[in-house]
Amino acid sequence: MDARVRTVINGMQRRLGDLPSIRSLSESVSLTPARLRQLFKMETGQSPKQYLKELRLREAEKLVRNTFLSIKEITFLIGARDVSHFVREFKKKHGLTPRVFRAEMRQLVEPGQQQGERRMTARKARSCLKTSFDNASGRNSFVKESD
Repeated sequence: MDARVRTVINGMQRRLGDLPSIRSLSESVSLTPARLRQLFKMETGQSPKQYLKELRLREAEKLVRNTFLSIKEITFLIGARDVSHFVREFKKKHGLTPRVFRAEMRQLVEPGQQQGERRMTARKARSCLKTSFDNASGRNSFVKESD
């Protein structure tokens, strides 16, 4: 994979709660926005915007599955700004709302296994994503449009 694309992906993963623009991502690797989109699509098969959306939904799935955080907290931790939009996107990907998804995952816990054994505490999840959450802006979008 192209080192510049890898750098952008690593930046997205580190700052999941931010709303990076294509311009800021491209400037971080000294490319034009158009060239970054082209390289990114060639390397990953997705645009940077699509990739970030998928990355956020994967992280949300982990948080829904493994923490006791509220859906609203998860929404903001992953960088989404609108809970209803996040719920629609989650449902589009998983076929279930986050609340129903969590309930079904809890039912899958084997008898005799305590739920806490496989779940991250809310405090630990918050500390893991604190940097992203602290840096997040208050915009109402799932992924910031390019500048």
